[in-house]
Amino acid sequence: MQNNTLDLIVGPIENYEDRLFGYKAAHEAYVLVKDKVCSAKLSKYLTYMQELQENLPVEAYYKAESLGLMLN
Repeated sequence: MQNNTLDLIVGPIENYEDRLFGYKAAHEAYVLVKDKVCSAKLSKYLTYMQELQENLPVEAYYKAESLGLMLN
């Protein structure tokens, strides 16, 4: 995913029940184009993400997870 220029997302976003069939779903689709120049500029902040999360002003219960970032 890190080297892709395009990302395609298609699928249901909301599910409801109706009286006729018992189900109804809304669907959506996205085509995302990665701006590689901006992504390179923002990548320097990835190294700070774990430290930022650890220093959030919230209870430790909410900070128990470590971030699943692939830092290369």
